[in-house]
This record gives sequence, C-alpha cells and structure tokens, in this order.
Amino acid sequence: MDLKKLQVKISDREKVLFEGEAFAVSSKNEIGVFDILGEHANFVSTVAEYVVVHKNADNKVKFDMDRGILRVKENIVEVFAGI
Repeated sequence: MDLKKLQVKISDREKVLFEGEAFAVSSKNEIGVFDILGEHANFVSTVAEYVVVHKNADNKVKFDMDRGILRVKENIVEVFAGI
C-alpha cells in the first residue's frame, strides 16, 4: 500500500522552521509517543519535547521544543511550537 506523503509546516511565533514533504511525523504528548502517516484521521494534540519529520527512510529532522500544538487535516500537518 502506497500512502500519500504529508505536507508539513513547523513554525514558532517568529518564523517557519520547516516546510516540505514527509512520509511520517513523530512526537510525544502526555499519553506517550505517536506517529502520523499519510491518510491519518483528523487529529489535534499537544506535543512535548520534540517533533521528528521523517523525510524518507534515511533522512529525518528533529525539532526540540518544550511544548506545542500539532494539527493534522487532509494530509497536512501543522505544528505550532512554543504555544
């Protein structure tokens, strides 16, 4: 099964930290670690400690953050850091 790629945008109050495609996004909330893949259901969560953008199987980028909000809708993942 070939999942759709995600469009990911991570920003803080001052600037966009990342904008591009990914096959997965990982983070952590008060319940534990979670992953977002293509075709994920609409989802909103707080995030803590980090967000990892998996650009492909060998390339990932980690963004450390104390807290933030993550929203997924129609294969678009938006992360608002520092909120």
